[in-house]
Amino acid sequence: MEELTQGTYRAKNGDLIRYRDDPAGHVEIEIEHNDGSSTATDASALHDAVRVSDDPAWPIRHPRFLGVLRFR
Repeated sequence: MEELTQGTYRAKNGDLIRYRDDPAGHVEIEIEHNDGSSTATDASALHDAVRVSDDPAWPIRHPRFLGVLRFR
């Protein structure tokens, strides 16, 4: 397996795998299941997974509302 970089990966079963470093510099790998639950795991979960984003929080589940601009 090639060197892993932070980001979001998709497992063969469709789960999202979030790979990031915590503030202390330790690796965190979390699987977000299709039902919305999540579990911590190790790097073996990334075997055969496909990287879909360099953002570990992709896709943003709760987008921020910035407001509406109206032009006339």
